Amino acid sequence: MGKIRKPIIKVHFRDTPIGRMRRVHCPQSEIRVLDILKDADEMTGPQISRSSNSVISKASIYRLLGRLQARKLVTSTTKWFEVCDVNIKRVVYTTTFDKMEKVD
Repeated sequence: MGKIRKPIIKVHFRDTPIGRMRRVHCPQSEIRVLDILKDADEMTGPQISRSSNSVISKASIYRLLGRLQARKLVTSTTKWFEVCDVNIKRVVYTTTFDKMEKVD
């Protein structure tokens, strides 16, 4: 039985020269998170889950984001938001790249 291969994407990190893209092996679930996140400035875990039409559960989104952070594809920042005169702390996520291409 053959080895299952992960899909490959190419990303251009913001701090690298134009035209230089890095190949990354990513499971389909992580690519789905990156697809959602790349079109937004920043999102929270529950916002990403909702944007996936609940294909990615709130329970698994943080595991996926953790893997993406370990590979330096996503960063997180803690921000405070005011809602009805109450300050709420939220972790927001953003991509570290400005371009992503899927490789067949």
